[in-house]
Amino acid sequence: MNRRRGQSVVEFALVIPLFALFLFGLIYGGIMFLQWLNMSNDSRAEARRYAVMTKEQLEQETFPKTVTGAERFGSFYTVTQKIWIENDSSTSKPKDVVVSIELERDNKDLPNVLRWMNWPPEKLKPLEYRMKLEDKTLTGGE
Repeated sequence: MNRRRGQSVVEFALVIPLFALFLFGLIYGGIMFLQWLNMSNDSRAEARRYAVMTKEQLEQETFPKTVTGAERFGSFYTVTQKIWIENDSSTSKPKDVVVSIELERDNKDLPNVLRWMNWPPEKLKPLEYRMKLEDKTLTGGE
């Protein structure tokens, strides 16, 4: 009977670190996904905000605009937001507002084990949102 109890303790000691790694990885991945969704929604809202501005409001803004936020994505990524207006190639009039988000990992907070595994990735695919400028923006009407 004593031998079986010792076997159970050894099995538990071998399995619990793997289970904990899986569980915390799942939690961390969920947090990163939630933050990515929030960043995505904020970028879309920012593109919409510029798309519905009047011509006068839009002329007061300076483009291209680059904002590197103090907020961090997943505590390992630096967020850079770029905003610009694209012109129509045939008429040279403003056509689209584009908001791009770049996520780049810095290694200072990353544990060595994750750095050696290159996880999370150093760069994620940039998020890019395009919105057609509203008619009132193009014509200057209210």
